[in-house]
Amino acid sequence: MSSDNTTTKRIIAFVIDYFLITLLTLLGILLFLHYAGDDEYRVTKQIGNFINTIVFTLPLFKDSFIKRSIGKRIFGLKIYNSNGMELHYWQILLRNITLIISIIELVVFLSRSDKKRLGDLIAKTYVGPK
Repeated sequence: MSSDNTTTKRIIAFVIDYFLITLLTLLGILLFLHYAGDDEYRVTKQIGNFINTIVFTLPLFKDSFIKRSIGKRIFGLKIYNSNGMELHYWQILLRNITLIISIIELVVFLSRSDKKRLGDLIAKTYVGPK
């Protein structure tokens, strides 16, 4: 598989993952609104807290439970440990915590010939075909 093909698949997988995170967030909000009371300020504040929690925590764990996100599964991609050992849970969290600074992640990813994100460099991982 060519590097450009893997890069394209990684980008589309990322978009799918964030679409699913957004969808889960919206479903959570709709469910919350269905059961919320009439206090508009309280409801608005709780929805804001819920959105912040989901937006900042769900991406940290998107590859954690099955070691591949849904987008990566769809495109046949897998995260590998750079030294060939089994991928550790802390590596997944470490590589995903850098998603908080997404714009820097994007710049690093697009500027490197090996197409590693900042999170991959820090966690010593790479993404490739399964």
